[in-house]
Amino acid sequence: MESKEWVLTAIKLIFVFGGAVALAAFVIRPLWRMLKTGPDPDVLNPYARLPAPEEEPELDIPVGGVAKKLDRGQMLDMARKDPRMAANLVSQWLREKK
Repeated sequence: MESKEWVLTAIKLIFVFGGAVALAAFVIRPLWRMLKTGPDPDVLNPYARLPAPEEEPELDIPVGGVAKKLDRGQMLDMARKDPRMAANLVSQWLREKK
């Protein structure tokens, strides 16, 4: 009888020790690192990875049958003035990519 109790106690201790190691490795250690170094600034700022406005490329957009180079501001103005044309243009681009 005593040998079975000793085996059960040993198994329980192994599970408790394994749980403590897992808790330390997967919870406490990452939290400790984050508290020491602070959070990642790129995670806090979702706009950090967006290109600066001067880095945005100009696109060739067919306007009235002729392709013109437009910057972002001109494209936004065009989309505000004629949303159907902008929607048609985007759907045409999506069809071309397939």
